[in-house]
Amino acid sequence: MKVLLLPVILVVMFLGLNVLQVGFDGLRVVSPGFVVSSLREAGVFAAFPDLMVGSLSWQEATAAQKAEIEAALRQAADPQWLETQVTLVLEDVSAYTKGKKAALTAVIPVNELFDRFLSAYAETADPAIVASIRQAIPAEYRQPILLSQYPFFPADLSALPQIHYWRLLPTAVGLVGLLVLLLALACLPLAGGVPGAARWTGMAFLLSGLVGVAGSAGLSRVVPSLLAGFNLTAPDPSQEAVVELAKHALTTFAGRIVGAVRSSGIVFLVIAIVLYILAAVVASARRSTSEAEKVETLESLRIEDAIYWYNQGCGMLGVGAQPTQRKAIVISQDDSFNQSLRQAVLCFDRALKIDPEYADAWVNKGSALFYLGRNEEALQCARKALAINPNLEAPRRLIETMKGS
Repeated sequence: MKVLLLPVILVVMFLGLNVLQVGFDGLRVVSPGFVVSSLREAGVFAAFPDLMVGSLSWQEATAAQKAEIEAALRQAADPQWLETQVTLVLEDVSAYTKGKKAALTAVIPVNELFDRFLSAYAETADPAIVASIRQAIPAEYRQPILLSQYPFFPADLSALPQIHYWRLLPTAVGLVGLLVLLLALACLPLAGGVPGAARWTGMAFLLSGLVGVAGSAGLSRVVPSLLAGFNLTAPDPSQEAVVELAKHALTTFAGRIVGAVRSSGIVFLVIAIVLYILAAVVASARRSTSEAEKVETLESLRIEDAIYWYNQGCGMLGVGAQPTQRKAIVISQDDSFNQSLRQAVLCFDRALKIDPEYADAWVNKGSALFYLGRNEEALQCARKALAINPNLEAPRRLIETMKGS
């Protein structure tokens, strides 16, 4: 069952991540900050004063007047001021389209632009000329123009079906993100815990990231052809600079969209790498814990084996063995005891082979060797026991017994 479920979860997660990537990219590329930075990168704000100056007719103006008017226009249409106004308009439109505002209140501040121009021009021009220009400005340009009332803008933006879909996009992105998270959590029991779940989830991010990067490469080749299909041309030579700037702005915006798709794909690839590293770290930690438990188990078995052979040896010597109360033994010899003594020495040897630091085994082996008449070997065993545990009394008694014999 797990073998079937995990690939299905992987496919659904992969599709969900692709939808999530498209949703995030969509929200990102239409955000006011993205649009404004694209316009800035395309040089629209910096070129706007030149466009204004180039659109003027200088039939009756002297060279000095041209210079004064041009300087005033450039000061009025400062790129930073223009960028601020565009940002405010886009933020208002964004809030309205997302349903955060009941009405569209964005304005085009043409009145402020004229005021800025007249203030700058008044610094050098004849006040009478400034007053005449002020009087010549049409009444509709003496106050800000509501964006909703601008000729090219839809009469009822909220009636457009795209607006309703757009308002649902953040919710849809959030739900898809929740689905991906739930699927990742579902992998935990199916894939055997965190390492398996991280690997499967990382695979989904890896595939989605590769799709994003490959898709951006494809878009970078397709976009120029799409832009060429617009076939933007100037209606008259005076508008040629505006059209060229619009083409450049569209190309820049499209390039940044491709870059956004590529960057989100790279982010998914980085997440995949992080998940694979997490899986490796957790798996390594588990292996280390398992190895430690195995060593502890083997150590426990080793000690138990040593005690077993110690008890066998004690049994051969004719004393009851109590692993928790290891004592030197006192034995009473009979005619058939030599064979038991030799068997006891072999058992103590096996215990000491498992645990060379088993002091009681050294003592009892020494006792068995003493009763076999192998005093030199018995003395070495007693000294070995004292070297391991100087507080033991049994090896001391054995040494005293051998001295007195």
